[in-house]
Amino acid sequence: MPIYFCRHGQTHWNQSGLIQGQLDSRLTDKGKAQAYALANKAKLINIQFIVCSDLGRAIETATIVAKLIHCQFDTMLDIRERHFGELQSLSRKERPQLWDEFDRKHSRDKLKIEGAETASQVATRVVRAVKLIKQQYQHENILVVGHGEWLRVLLNINNKLQPWSNLSHLPDNCEIIQINDHAFLPAE
Repeated sequence: MPIYFCRHGQTHWNQSGLIQGQLDSRLTDKGKAQAYALANKAKLINIQFIVCSDLGRAIETATIVAKLIHCQFDTMLDIRERHFGELQSLSRKERPQLWDEFDRKHSRDKLKIEGAETASQVATRVVRAVKLIKQQYQHENILVVGHGEWLRVLLNINNKLQPWSNLSHLPDNCEIIQINDHAFLPAE
């Protein structure tokens, strides 16, 4: 059975170019409209249950979708976005040296940003989350509502690339990505 993954709807910080990481901002009107469109797609593919990150923007997206398709959802800590340490909540005008380091995130695992999570740490969470989802919801059509960098790491693992690679695309807000559960064979 496939598992469907998507990124939350657009937030005010997405719109302003601020790094959210594990901080939060609310969905914009466009983000809410994206969530409504996602609900229509979810209905077409018969989503029966939603699992989402415990961050507010993912919960807000999942709440809109779940209400419209009449299903329940649960949150999972391991689906949280990558933590970007002291860069979180900053614009490109602030702390340019941190932004230079952020822009090198696809060249190595560890960022030289205080408190930032490595791509490998995110990969560990991705693998753990997918295993748990496959165990707990094996008979249901599942939609996982997550975050951009978390999803890129998932796609990198699925494509047998380094977790920090930029060869997998950063999903658009509310873009659905289908992964066949037998194709996702995470490293042990």
